[in-house]
Amino acid sequence: MHKPLLALFSGLLFLLSACASKPPTPPTVIDATLSRDVLAPGESFNVSFTLDTVAPEQVERVFVRGLPANTLAAGTQIDLARPQTRSTPYDTQIGVLAPAADGTYNLELVVATEDRNYVVPLGQMSISDLPSRFAYAQLTPGSHKAARCQLNTRLVKLEYAIIDGNGATDFTAPVMIPSSPEARDLIFFPRFEQIAWAEGEQGIVLQRPKNPNVIEELVTTDIRVNCRMRPGSSYEFMLMGQNISRLNGRTTRVKSDTFRYFVE
Repeated sequence: MHKPLLALFSGLLFLLSACASKPPTPPTVIDATLSRDVLAPGESFNVSFTLDTVAPEQVERVFVRGLPANTLAAGTQIDLARPQTRSTPYDTQIGVLAPAADGTYNLELVVATEDRNYVVPLGQMSISDLPSRFAYAQLTPGSHKAARCQLNTRLVKLEYAIIDGNGATDFTAPVMIPSSPEARDLIFFPRFEQIAWAEGEQGIVLQRPKNPNVIEELVTTDIRVNCRMRPGSSYEFMLMGQNISRLNGRTTRVKSDTFRYFVE
């Protein structure tokens, strides 16, 4: 090959190679802001910015990343509309559905293209702690006839429902506390039950909620009661537990209303 032709051919190859290896122009996010930095589960915030991109058709997804997993499981929509022009303004409301775990989260805006993801920090978002509360508590069945007792003990179920907008597993350390010495005689069997102290009282350790993705969870624990008790008597109990804030580490005591068990 003649030297002039060889030089021209080599130059063309260099230009083609340079074009092929040229990195794509990244999208630019301008003035990204959050409308608020503290909210409670069930509330909303707005994310505002302008997205500049030379190839809007190559943007496959725009979304906010960093919210707690259980609010995403609840259906919180974090995707924003894909851009249709080279400069697209956004002011999008995102509702944080309950349950949403309390805590502080670093939110990011992610612009996903055919080639890669581009990430822009949005700032911190704190989700408030909502205290746990009992919906109800009871022993099931709630009574027995002393005259029909064939064994010394009888198996019943302690049943309670806990409600928490941050997720049911925010409630911890549940115990069943007798409200009188007589009530302690009905249920206090150390060889059968695990015992814990709560506010100076001994109580039976109960099962705790296991699902962070629900606001309300029903929990049951097998309890043995003394079958041979005095007929015509009733016994009062209370449940206690605690809620620990992920924001400040503060522990809040949670109590149920009293409930009764009857011996007929």
